[in-house]
Amino acid sequence: MNVTYKQHAVKQAHTRERRSKGTDTMRRFANFIVERRYFVLVLMLAVTAVCGLMIPQVEINGDMTKYLSERSPMKQGLGIMEESSRRETASRPST
Repeated sequence: MNVTYKQHAVKQAHTRERRSKGTDTMRRFANFIVERRYFVLVLMLAVTAVCGLMIPQVEINGDMTKYLSERSPMKQGLGIMEESSRRETASRPST
């Protein structure tokens, strides 16, 4: 099969056209960021500063049982383990 240069060029043009439809949104987004890079930089710095200022407000709850319902098998199992641990600790002689 002998493909001429013109047929090959046409095929490549169709391929580029199909690809450009999918990447048009990304190209516009990239152009927006490049054209307004200082605005994007200032915006990201502001968002970062706000997040940094909110760090003291973050509370970590390490007790996962607070997130489970009373009927949850996981919470019931953890309750049994805690009770067993308390009994073992109470039965040990203190030194």
